[in-house]
Amino acid sequence: MWGYRVAQSFVFAIEEINRSAHLLPNLTLGFSIRNSGDSVHGALYETMGFLTGQEEPIPNYTCQHGSPQAALVGDTRSSLSVSMARLLGLYKFPQPWRDYLVQFY
Repeated sequence: MWGYRVAQSFVFAIEEINRSAHLLPNLTLGFSIRNSGDSVHGALYETMGFLTGQEEPIPNYTCQHGSPQAALVGDTRSSLSVSMARLLGLYKFPQPWRDYLVQFY
C-alpha cells in the first residue's frame, strides 16, 4: 500500500507541475511507473527496461523513442534501491547522493 501512495504522490506532483504555466514553462514532464514485484530480480529487470527502453531488456542495447530518460526514483526499500544504484552506476547513469534526496516518511 505504501508504494502505491508514493506512486500516486509522484503522479499528482508531475501533473500539477505540467498544468502550471509558471513552474516549468515550455517543458512537459513525463513518467513511467514500474513494479519490482518486491524482489531484487524484479527491480534489476525493471531498471534494465528503463535503461534500454525495451519491455524485454537486452543488456547494452538501447532503443529509445521520444525524449531521453532524465531521472529514476528508486524503491522505498534500500535492499532494492542499492541493487538498482549499482546497475545504474555500471551504465554511468547520474545518481544524486542519498543525503541530498528528500525523504517522505
